[in-house]
Amino acid sequence: MKSINLKLLIVDDEPIICQGLKMTVPWHELGVEVVGEAYDGENALRIVRETHVDIILTDVNMPVMDGLKLTEKVLGDFPHIKMIIISGYDEFEYAQRALRLGVKDYLLKPVDIEELITLVNAIQKDMVEKNNKEIVLGMEQLLSSLVMKQDIDADFDFNGYQFLCSEIKDYASTINNKDKLLIKETWKKNIRDQLQKKGFLSVSAFIDENRLLTCTRPPVEFEQLTKCFKETADNIRNELGINISICYSPIIKDSKQLFTTYDHLIKGIKFAHCLDKSVFRVSDIPNQTTEIDQSKLERRLGQFLSEKEPQVQSCVEDIFSCFVGGNWLLEDVVTHLKEAETSVLTYFPELQSRIMSKDINLTVYNSYNELRKLFKEDIEFYLKHQQTTDQSSQHWVIMKAIKYMKDHYASDLKASEVADVINVSPNYFSHLIKQETGKHFNDYLHEIRLKQAMILLKETPYRVFEIAEMVGYKDYKYFVHIFKKSTSTTPTKYRNVVTSLDVK
Repeated sequence: MKSINLKLLIVDDEPIICQGLKMTVPWHELGVEVVGEAYDGENALRIVRETHVDIILTDVNMPVMDGLKLTEKVLGDFPHIKMIIISGYDEFEYAQRALRLGVKDYLLKPVDIEELITLVNAIQKDMVEKNNKEIVLGMEQLLSSLVMKQDIDADFDFNGYQFLCSEIKDYASTINNKDKLLIKETWKKNIRDQLQKKGFLSVSAFIDENRLLTCTRPPVEFEQLTKCFKETADNIRNELGINISICYSPIIKDSKQLFTTYDHLIKGIKFAHCLDKSVFRVSDIPNQTTEIDQSKLERRLGQFLSEKEPQVQSCVEDIFSCFVGGNWLLEDVVTHLKEAETSVLTYFPELQSRIMSKDINLTVYNSYNELRKLFKEDIEFYLKHQQTTDQSSQHWVIMKAIKYMKDHYASDLKASEVADVINVSPNYFSHLIKQETGKHFNDYLHEIRLKQAMILLKETPYRVFEIAEMVGYKDYKYFVHIFKKSTSTTPTKYRNVVTSLDVK
């Protein structure tokens, strides 16, 4: 338990008694400092007003102002001060009056030193507990304000606060079907108990499924923070059979440092999967050491899924080799994987809700291993979907080709260019598109271009020759010829008809 030093004032009209009490009792060993002596109540009040005092040890029978009058004034103006009254056997009336004033600590003359020490120890314990409760309450308010991003009271004492953020490694696999509530409560209790053994007061709160934020006040003299927190992590592993990561902040003494420190702490714990140690400081987080070529990533995935017999594990390992060792944040890994899946699998719109499980809680899937599993599940799901789709492999390839045609119809697009995109020969591509659409490449490209031309004729004021060029026809007359062949009318007549219908 965290100790505090108490300030004691001795009050007695006999100086020799004051000196005796001061010299006889081992105050220093009790964590008590004698801050003064007074020989009457008025002198004692003056000292109390000028000096911080926690305990007053006072005789009852004194001139000028007796101990009871002093007690009445002190408890009225300084209610935090503990009063210890000393009186003789023949002063029972004083004792009764003292009790009525609320004084609970009463000694008879001659003072028994052991009894006095026991009494001071009890007061010390009581005041420490009260002080610690106030500190804990303050830390609870601090945690709440921090997480909610609320302003901190200007009078809040920032002397020596420190923050820890901890999480269970490989949470999704580690917890699995275990009792989550029991594990989290035991984890939280272990943090508190282990820190308390080292003299730390602490308060913890879960800020996510697998993220425990702890506010603590280390003992002033404590220096071996990493060792202490490492022992805490080891104890949790031994008791619960789980591994946790702990990121801790420097000790802060200024409210201006609070929110910046919190942001750095949260960023720090996000790098736990990159480090080979369970306990680390905010300043230990590594720099990103690699860059990702997104287009290369998408080509790898596309080529893999184009294979006749894809090897899922090989694909997953190959993709993740781009991330491992590069100190990538998991949120960035997920972003790259989602973009790759979205790009490569866009021709399977019915599967878009599957992409990397959409919203992934990265405090739960908090390692490369966990994300590998999700990515592998996605790939296996896609492959199973392909196997249950008629002509699945051909369908997959031709859908990619069609998407490319729809994205690039305005250019001078050739069948060989599209065939190259899907990694097949031009002849095989011609066979695939005819099989899938019932049309040859040029006919299907005309269909795409003319559909867009119709939209532009209806919805825009562009002239016909401008629209022809916008949809990929450099020769205006050829555009009109193709349009009339397909629709049995000219572009101009088509515009007149559809716009007049809109007017009606």
